[in-house]
Amino acid sequence: MKFTIHEKEIIRKVAEGKVYNIASYLEAFGLTTKRKLDESDIEARMRQEEQGTTYKKVKDGVDRFVNVTTTNALGLSTTLPTPRPLTDEDLEDVEAVIDYTGSKITVDNVEGTEYVYNLREGITCTNSFADIKKFLTIWQFLKSENLVLELDSKITRDDYEVFFEYKVISETKWAKKNEPAINFPKKYKRVLEELQNQPFFAGSDTARFKNFRNYIDYICVYNKENEII
Repeated sequence: MKFTIHEKEIIRKVAEGKVYNIASYLEAFGLTTKRKLDESDIEARMRQEEQGTTYKKVKDGVDRFVNVTTTNALGLSTTLPTPRPLTDEDLEDVEAVIDYTGSKITVDNVEGTEYVYNLREGITCTNSFADIKKFLTIWQFLKSENLVLELDSKITRDDYEVFFEYKVISETKWAKKNEPAINFPKKYKRVLEELQNQPFFAGSDTARFKNFRNYIDYICVYNKENEII
């Protein structure tokens, strides 16, 4: 079998004990990049889009519910918390804030353990899954020639992190699911948000929360299809 220069280098590092699995291979050859959300840029892009728009927020300390007692035909009374109408005095004008819901990604391993990866802290993404395939081709050859011996070892968080990839946000499942809302004309989006922001109910002040994904171009996603564990 004729090897390329890169394949020969893989074999050399395997022989030296520097490469012994996918994660160590990617690290040894610098084939990953740590990606982290740029929260300053996200905030700036959101402010640019909002242009100082304010939203009605229920003031801290305001009771959103009241206990209402009702009596049925049998004379039995039931007391339940009920949303109460809000007055202007209950509300204040505030600017939008970034909602980072979804910035933590949970991956379940084969043993039932959950690993949590945080986009705000940074995730080490594989530059190309083609690199992993190159390594596995050489590894399988070395195994077939009895030149390496695989030992059972505990699967770690790093073993799963290699299956994260950096994707254009528009190609993610989240974007495709939310495409109608993302592409909704801004004029009508504003009307919809204003309707959602009307203080008719106790919890109706959520329009001010803006998902961070609306203000990024790329994101790390876990590629389950390429998982080889």
